Amino acid sequence: MNVNTAYLVARVSDRSQEAGYSLSSQERLLMEYASRNNLQVVKLFKLSETASKANERKVFEQIFKDLHKNKIFNLVFEKVDRSTRSFKWLVKFYDWFESDERRKLHLVYDNIILHKNSRSQDKLNYDMKVVWAKNYSDNLSEEVKKGHREKIRQMKYPGPVKFGYESIDNINKEYIPHPKLSKKITKCFKLYSTGKSSIADICIESFKFGLKTKEGNKLSSSRMHNILKDPFYYGYFRWNGKIYCGTHVPLISKDLYLKVQNILKRRTYSRYMKHNYLLQGKVVCGECGYTISWYQKKGHIYGKCSHFKECNQTINAREDRVEEEIKMQLRKLDSKNIKLTKWIKSVLNDEKTNELLSLQETKKGLNERLKKIDDMLSVAYQDKLNGEAEIKIYNSTTTRLNAEKEIIKEKLNGISEELKGLSDKKFSIAGLKGKNDLIYGSAGLEDKRKIISIAFSKISFKDGKGKYYLNN
Repeated sequence: MNVNTAYLVARVSDRSQEAGYSLSSQERLLMEYASRNNLQVVKLFKLSETASKANERKVFEQIFKDLHKNKIFNLVFEKVDRSTRSFKWLVKFYDWFESDERRKLHLVYDNIILHKNSRSQDKLNYDMKVVWAKNYSDNLSEEVKKGHREKIRQMKYPGPVKFGYESIDNINKEYIPHPKLSKKITKCFKLYSTGKSSIADICIESFKFGLKTKEGNKLSSSRMHNILKDPFYYGYFRWNGKIYCGTHVPLISKDLYLKVQNILKRRTYSRYMKHNYLLQGKVVCGECGYTISWYQKKGHIYGKCSHFKECNQTINAREDRVEEEIKMQLRKLDSKNIKLTKWIKSVLNDEKTNELLSLQETKKGLNERLKKIDDMLSVAYQDKLNGEAEIKIYNSTTTRLNAEKEIIKEKLNGISEELKGLSDKKFSIAGLKGKNDLIYGSAGLEDKRKIISIAFSKISFKDGKGKYYLNN
């Protein structure tokens, strides 16, 4: 049996080393070492510590499995901290080479070869180097976390740049909307908020208007889902499970974000629902009690019993006719239950008030950013006049700041229109004097669904007729 078989492991700490000379220099060093010591190289592994810990663990586990399976007796690393910075893996290395006296762990730079019969001094030397490597790793992690906490305190997202944004300062984490991608991301949110398209539909549609991956491909459904769930796009950011307010320019209003979350949440429970119908989940079969499902055919929306258990209902409900009956019931409700009528109005008005406050908060943040940009442009101009700034740097800075300024102005115009629309809607609801059918008629799809939920405890359909049970 050949006891000179060897696995070589080259390991780099970051992408710059991976792209630069560290990886290739390690490979050369390990190959030269193997040649000098008459080791037969079976495989060379290349690892990057920038990969997730889970992936790195999987690779290491696979290496150890292959060591046993392929009867490899030599494992070669550049130095101790390239082999492990963890006590857990220290134990694994010991278990491996102490279970067979033919096995050896080689650490080239440290001039250490460990095996079952190694001197205690060599093992102590190795152990101490692992301790120092772990201390270095822990200290580095601590400093990174400290930096993250400081960024969060400054209301800046400490992570990498988000899709739809670009970085103007990687060190200070200054992100601004990408002049082209940001508008396409906003369009995705608006399309999904209508409730008429699935995430897969949005992926296809967004590809048509130019939203693509770096490789030029269509966005996957999972990535689109993550974008639609990300609070970063309305001016906040999620970090370690908590939501923080950010200073970056939002692409959408909080109202639009929350509307999208409501649709996402509803479709999580209704996994196979592809359409957002008005009465979806609101009407049950009057015979078997199961929920009626809705579908579109020849310009109309129909509801039918799915017959999950024995049921003789064959007459389909038509959405527009059921809706007319709902309006009639709401007219009756005006005189029957004044308290419930007031509640419907208050719920809708409270929602509009919250939307107004959210938009006003976003508007305030954008105006503050606009003022900051004007101050920065003024300082840059003064530096240019005083000869303290190079023309090339000045032009680059002002171009970037003016581009961001235009994006903010465009957002502010959109917010002003939304604020006016919400104010008009709020006052129109307040001025309807308790006429529930008129409130219902002026509402959007989501508000109509809310009114139905508030007003009716149950709606059933049997033999072509509906029964409406009002909430007490």
